[in-house]
Amino acid sequence: MTAENHNGELPRTGSGRPVPRGPVVVVGVLVAFIIGLNIALLVIVLPTIRSTLGLDSSSQQWLISAFYLAFGLVLVPAGRFGDVRGRRAIFVTGVTAFVVASGVAAFASHGAWLIGARLVQGVGVGLAFAQVFGTIQRLYSARERGLPFGAVIAGVSVARVSGPVLGGGLVALGGAEWGWRWSFLVNVPVGIVVAFLGWRLFPVAERVARPRMDVTGAVLLMVGLGLVWLTQGEQWPGWVRWTLLPAGLVLLVGSVFWEYRYTRRGEPMFTIRLFRFRSFAAGMVIATFYTAGYDGIYYLMSEYLQQGSGITNW
Repeated sequence: MTAENHNGELPRTGSGRPVPRGPVVVVGVLVAFIIGLNIALLVIVLPTIRSTLGLDSSSQQWLISAFYLAFGLVLVPAGRFGDVRGRRAIFVTGVTAFVVASGVAAFASHGAWLIGARLVQGVGVGLAFAQVFGTIQRLYSARERGLPFGAVIAGVSVARVSGPVLGGGLVALGGAEWGWRWSFLVNVPVGIVVAFLGWRLFPVAERVARPRMDVTGAVLLMVGLGLVWLTQGEQWPGWVRWTLLPAGLVLLVGSVFWEYRYTRRGEPMFTIRLFRFRSFAAGMVIATFYTAGYDGIYYLMSEYLQQGSGITNW
């Protein structure tokens, strides 16, 4: 059984065929695996990068958080943009950006270069991952979505388990200079395959009346979250940090009021009324604390074992 779009038409690929459900889920699992592997590898090779490029503590924090920042900022707007413009082109664009940024990161000669590449990586996978969830939403009914979504998230878990082993092996083989660079280069062939599959399998824009893009809502949300995130680290003087935080919070509050207002005349970037459902609100709280705690412990444990206990990768 294949789900239909709002006009009763089947979502179709660029060749005009109905979008195949199983292969799309497989591509989603690969994207999730890339995201998890990209995080797991970096955490393991970070001490080597730090010593090779001479990173200070602030740069080290940004090397980790830049990816999360960019990924989180584009995820919601990218999903809506896929609704408006079609998912195939955006998916391929995102994966391509991730592949190019991975290649650039592999040859970085200083911290700013590497952090910039990490930001582009985050934007790329954020664009792509949003299309995975949007496509599964379209292809599967509400009762059927548990299995495909579970399979996609399992891809992250598999990467988290295999990433430390692979990262240690790459550093052991490549040494201090090339081991960490290979951890970025492994993304390139996998990403090329994923981009090709996405071009063949993901749906193109549907020929129906599409909603307008809520650009103001997207800007308020992204800038507000970005300013709040920028308060981390030690690169800012105290007065700058305490200026960024309230400015970001004001924009986030403004985005909430804007979304309420925009609901009266169009489809908002994010439907605030979803929080009226107890299950949704509770799920958001649980997911937020789980993700923050899991990734934080993962990073701190790696730092403790490698820096505190002196356990090396080779």
